[in-house]
Amino acid sequence: MYQCPNCKNPIEYNMSVCPNCGYSFSNNNESNFSNNMPPNMPPYPPVQPKPVNNGFAIASMVLGIISIPLSCCCYIGTIPAILAIIFGFIARNQISESFGAQTGDGMALAGIIMGFCTIGILIVLLILSINNNTSTEFWKNFYKGLEEGFNDYDF
Repeated sequence: MYQCPNCKNPIEYNMSVCPNCGYSFSNNNESNFSNNMPPNMPPYPPVQPKPVNNGFAIASMVLGIISIPLSCCCYIGTIPAILAIIFGFIARNQISESFGAQTGDGMALAGIIMGFCTIGILIVLLILSINNNTSTEFWKNFYKGLEEGFNDYDF
């Protein structure tokens, strides 16, 4: 609500004539309205900053992706997998505390999941390699069964 510059009665901004005194408002008189605005009211709505992706979330996802193929190379994927898990939890904590200023919760979660999957793959590979070293008889019989099985087929 604004005040009429002539009679000081409250009026709507979109009115062209004051209903109380009949004062005609023109484009030249719009400056009178700006003088009657409350001082704490901004002339335009405040600009909300665009949320940005959290850097730890991006790093977590990238390290999680890299750790999977590196897990087949002499257990090198262990380091990126552990870092992906750590960075993912840091990112999720920062994102939840930012009140909407940061995004990337899904990327952080993807990095955490891929990091744990890589750790699981590495544990399975480690168990298989230990099993391979301790019970070579099992693997000899396994390979022998494969060879004998393939020889039975006529191509």
